[in-house]
Amino acid sequence: MVSAHLARRDAGFTLIEVVITLLVLSVIAISFASSIQFSARLMGRSEIELHAAQFLESEAERLRSLSLDSLVTGSRSEGWGQAGWQVADSTTFVQIVLTTQYGTATAGTVADSVTIVRVR
Repeated sequence: MVSAHLARRDAGFTLIEVVITLLVLSVIAISFASSIQFSARLMGRSEIELHAAQFLESEAERLRSLSLDSLVTGSRSEGWGQAGWQVADSTTFVQIVLTTQYGTATAGTVADSVTIVRVR
C-alpha cells in the first residue's frame, strides 16, 4: 500500500505545483517586459539628445561661418529643431548666444545653449 501511494505521487506534478510554477514564470515575464520597455524609452531619449547635440553643433558652425558684418539676432527652424541667437557687437569682438530646442512632445524636448565669441 505504501509503495502504491509513492508510485502514484511520483507519476506527475500536482495542480498546486503547476499553478505556483506558472505564477513564478508570469512574474519573471512581466519583469522582463518592463525592463525592455524602459530600455526602449531610454534609447529613444538618447537618440533625441544625440540629434539635439548635432543640431546645436550645426547651428553653431553655421553662425561661425558667416561674416562678422552679416551677424544679426535671429531665429530659424529645421525639422524638429528651433534655434534662436542674440548678437552683441563691440569694437573688439562679437558675442553670439545660441539657444536651441530639439524634439517632439511625445519623445521629449532637449534645450541647449552656447556662447560664441568671435574676435574682430
